[in-house]
Amino acid sequence: MSRLVIQITGTIVGVWAAVVTAIVEAFLVPLRIAGYRVPIVLLCAVVINIALIWFTWWVTENRFLAVLPALSWSLTILLMSAGTSEGDVILPGNDWVSLGLLLLGMAACAFGGYSVTLKSPRPRISATPPASSQDSTRTSDPSPTSASGTGQARDA
Repeated sequence: MSRLVIQITGTIVGVWAAVVTAIVEAFLVPLRIAGYRVPIVLLCAVVINIALIWFTWWVTENRFLAVLPALSWSLTILLMSAGTSEGDVILPGNDWVSLGLLLLGMAACAFGGYSVTLKSPRPRISATPPASSQDSTRTSDPSPTSASGTGQARDA
């Protein structure tokens, strides 16, 4: 498969997954179990955002493309926190879980993007094996000598 096709496909998968997880996380903000608030969305935002950035970097080996899922997640979350003309808001500003989602999700995006920009490109796997360590330890003296140092040739 062409390298360009893999990069395009990996970027599309990363961006699509970021938008989908942002939508799911936004609707999980008011999650309650037996009347108690369960802010599992905060952990999901951190883990998934970092994983999406690293996944996209691993597939594309491109630092710019690896940051696109973070940008799409951030844009989706910011659009959901803005109200409509009717006053409908998915992520209200007076809820600590939605504010935590914004803060921790953006921090995870920043951490993931920063860690990816510091990474050096992965070494490509080549078909030729690496040089053995014996090649580098050979001496430049071509004359065979015995172990005793008498200058006599060794048996072959």
